[in-house]
Amino acid sequence: MKKVFLLFFTALLSTTAIGEVVAKFTLIVFSGSDWCKPCIRMKTESLNNTEFLNLLTAQNIDVYIADFPRKKSNKPSDEIIEKNEQLANHYNQDGSFPKLVLIDAKGAVVYSKNGFVAPDVLVQELNSIFAK
Repeated sequence: MKKVFLLFFTALLSTTAIGEVVAKFTLIVFSGSDWCKPCIRMKTESLNNTEFLNLLTAQNIDVYIADFPRKKSNKPSDEIIEKNEQLANHYNQDGSFPKLVLIDAKGAVVYSKNGFVAPDVLVQELNSIFAK
């Protein structure tokens, strides 16, 4: 399982050339897009907020939505389901929705927050991380 996770994690990182990995961060958003009201609210209010999107660009943060929908019509491919489950097993063992996890290029957790996070609070908390 560890090897599979590492292979998947490698796919989260961007490369500028073969074998050259850009040091960056990835924000993993654990969401239930069609059943979790706080998840839907966070996507609408926080993740689409202009100030938050500007922060992502300025700090070179990728976003990966690990979505766990319940409706068959929203079901992702089996490959995506497996990847999302691997991420959840590693970064969301308590099964919280929504949950934000910011990881560095080595996969270490830099920030983690359960539940809805208002856009101003999210931007403030992430800015405090990068101000260090």
